[in-house]
Formats: sequence, structure tokens, C-alpha cells
Amino acid sequence: MTDVFLGRQPIQDRKVRPIGHEILHRVFGEPDAAVTDPDQATARVILNTFIEIDLDVVVGPTQRAFFNLSPRFLTDRCHRSLPRDRVVLEVPAECAADPAVVEAVLEASELGYLFAIDRFLPDAPPSPLLPAATFVKIDVSGLNDEGMRRAIDRTAPLAAKTIAHQVSSRELFELSHAAGFDFFQGFFFCEPALVTQRTAPVDRSSLLTLVAELQDPEIDLARVTDIVTRDVSLSYRLLRLVNSAMYSFRSRIESIAHAITLLGLGRVRALISLILLASVDDKPRELMRTALVRARFCELVARAREEPRPDVWFSVGLLSVLDALTDRPMREVLSSLRLSDEITSALLGGAGEPGNALSAALACESGAIEHESVRRLGQILTQESYYAAFGWANGVDQAVGATA
Repeated sequence: MTDVFLGRQPIQDRKVRPIGHEILHRVFGEPDAAVTDPDQATARVILNTFIEIDLDVVVGPTQRAFFNLSPRFLTDRCHRSLPRDRVVLEVPAECAADPAVVEAVLEASELGYLFAIDRFLPDAPPSPLLPAATFVKIDVSGLNDEGMRRAIDRTAPLAAKTIAHQVSSRELFELSHAAGFDFFQGFFFCEPALVTQRTAPVDRSSLLTLVAELQDPEIDLARVTDIVTRDVSLSYRLLRLVNSAMYSFRSRIESIAHAITLLGLGRVRALISLILLASVDDKPRELMRTALVRARFCELVARAREEPRPDVWFSVGLLSVLDALTDRPMREVLSSLRLSDEITSALLGGAGEPGNALSAALACESGAIEHESVRRLGQILTQESYYAAFGWANGVDQAVGATA
């Protein structure tokens, strides 16, 4: 197994729908590798995306991968080996000073490749790359509302679409969205807005699948559990029901499977019918994919370590987006759920072995592979589990989407 970790950061449109992911290069044990040898970093991340793993596993079968390319990779025309309908070539803005790079990029554009100008500065002199650029990426982390609007005004004459880069919080997303940016890059969708008493929406396609399955008189609880745990919103509502005044269960909930066992098929059928009538999809689908990847990652780690309750680990990963899903702080959300101390402590502070697995999943998402949680699990187990979780989540996402 290669020593390169591939992080990915979503790029989303104004309706918070992902159009692709930037693939981030990381090397375990070598935090400065991407800085000291950009040519090697570019080659490694591309080879590992297409050969060691698989492009469809990393970004899904329909989305584009954004690759930050080194000048030499471009001037040597190495990009010609990449599928033009699946990639976006990211070119650092400062490369416009190199005539050889400009020639290579414009030639790639004529061949049908899309490219983005990275680290674009609206105040910089006109670049010869601008007329052919598909995207320009602007770092908004240090901009206020006025600065963002000024950047948009100065890029308005361009045909290229703007990507607000380094959007690390919901506040930055809202500011850049209001300023008029076309696309957004960052992990902002996992930042909860402090709005009270919001309910968690459920994917109607998941509900329809479950309703159909529940009509089978031969269905068992294991099959119901399998369907429910694919949708974090539905799992959340089931947990709310178990802890409601309607049912006075005394035992603490150990997992989604435990909750379904306590409810029984009759109660699950009634609940699904009610939720289906009231459901509204108003959360980005990428949030659901994030929950699935985390859940599967934690489960795979548990199975590899031969832990006795991999379903508990799965539940920790699945429920880790509840704050973003409900737009409420995690502690407030969990206060209304009678979860076991193991799950609660894992979600609130990364405590215990399931909490460490969740922390490792979060570290992989952000490319922070030197995090202590990754070291505790080990490089190989972390890497293999994370890539396998990608593939599994993509498969579930496609299967659910086909029933919508």
C-alpha cells in the first residue's frame, strides 16, 4: 500500500451541491513533503487517485477531481494522460509569469481541459490565462463583506466562475454567498448554525425504499437496520422516538440496531409513514455522504481490530454530523437522546476507542494525517479503511439516488 493519503475537499455550488472535490496530497510521516517537492507530490496524488485507488471511489462516478498541478507537470504535458471530462487542472496564479506554462495551459484548454487559476488575486495585473480560465479561486478567509464584494466586482467581466476558497465556517459561507461567488470550497457544511428547535430532514428516497421493504412479511430486523443506518436523518428520528414520552424504555441506547430492536417492526412502520408525510430535503447531499464515510470507516476499524460491537462504532460515525444536520450544538442535540455513555463521550470529546476512530476520520477529511488519532490506529489501517469507506459510501449514495 502506498504511503500517500488522499484528502479531498468538496467544491459546491450556490445550492450547496458538490460539483467536484479537490484532491489533497499528504504523506504519512513527512508533513513537509508536498512543499519541498511539488513535482513528486503532483505525480503521487494523481497516480494514487487513478491507479492505487480509483477515481470513482475518490470522487464518485459523475463528479470532477480538481488537481493542483506543478509547472513541470504542465510543461511536460503529463496532463494529457488524464480524462478531460473528469478533471479540472488547477494552475497557481503566479505561473502566469512563465511563458512555457502559459503555452501549455492554453494548449490544454484548446484540447478541452477545464482549468482553474488558484490563488487568484483580483488586484493583480491582468493574466494571459484569464481569457481561457473556467474557474478562479479566491481566498476569502481574510476578507470581510466589503472585500468579497469588491473581489466579485473586479472579476465580473471575466467568463470564469468564481470559487470562494478557504470557506471554513458557516459565517464565511453566508458572506461569500451573499457577495455573489459561484462556488465554494471548504468544510463549512459541518459547522452548525446556532438556531434552536430545528428538525432534521430525511431523504425521501431512503424512506420510500424502507416503506417498500417493510411491506415484505418476511423482512427481519437486520434488513430494516441496514436500510435505516444508511440515512443519518432517519436514524436521528428513530432515536428521538425511542427517547420520547411515547415510549418509556429504561435501558440506554447502545446503537441504531439496539433502538430498532426496542421499537419493533410495528412501531418502525408507523414512524416511517409519519416521517414520509412530513419530510423535506433541505440539507446538502454531501453531508449525508460524509456521515456514511465516517460511519463505515469507524465500523471497518472496529472489525479489523475485532471489537465486539462494530455497530456501536458505526453509530458514532453516522451520528457525528447531527450538529450540522439539526443546526444545533452537538451537546444540545445529544441531551435529547438517551444514548450510551460510550457514544455520547465519543461524539462530544472523541473519548474512547470509537471516539479515536472518529477523530481519525475527521483528520483524514482535512488532510491532517499527522494527528495523534491516526498514529494510534496506524497508517495502513487508517488508509485502507478510509478508502474502502469512500467506495462503500459512493455505492450507497448511488443506490439511494436510483430510487429517488
